Amino acid sequence: MTFYSLVGLVLLLSRASVADALSMMEASPTLQRGDPEVVRPKLAEHVRPELRRAYVKVTDALAGEVKEHLETYSKASRLLAQARGMSHSRHILDFVMEHPEAPALSPRGCLYLPTDDAWTTFYLGDYVEHPFPPLFATMVANAYYPECNETSLTGMRLPQACDDGGMRGYSGCFSVARLGRAGGVHIYETAGHVGLPDKWLSVPRASRARG
Repeated sequence: MTFYSLVGLVLLLSRASVADALSMMEASPTLQRGDPEVVRPKLAEHVRPELRRAYVKVTDALAGEVKEHLETYSKASRLLAQARGMSHSRHILDFVMEHPEAPALSPRGCLYLPTDDAWTTFYLGDYVEHPFPPLFATMVANAYYPECNETSLTGMRLPQACDDGGMRGYSGCFSVARLGRAGGVHIYETAGHVGLPDKWLSVPRASRARG
């Protein structure tokens, strides 16, 4: 399956413009899954507790709070729309916002989202051929840290910071840059994946063992 068809499948699940979403592939339209020159995804080396916290969903929130949670998503989407190289994370966030598994984001916190380049290397590798859409909501919950502390909504802990301020991953450090604020939420763009769901992480681990 080509990168075009794979990412197109995911983005069709959202209500965002498919034409805009496909712009992330223009830099490397001919690459196929498993091409040797594709760099393996950079994955944050989280502390992953065996038992995870059950996060509060937007649909579980009190009626008066639902609008506030959705507005946080909307503000984050607008911020991502102004940033270069963050279109795919924006479309995923828009999809999650309308999904029944969408996590309720507390009024203050930090959200870490991958750049388009990070998504490109993830999709082009031999990792997740058909992403299960609800797991994007899990990814957002894993990547959101209330009060910007070290523990996410699901109980995952951030890895140690690198000397240059980056984030430690399984294959080395990757850069993290603050994009801005969406209300009380600080949005960071990451050159690797923060909060990747366990079901997606198991395949890259197997790939690392083979490599």
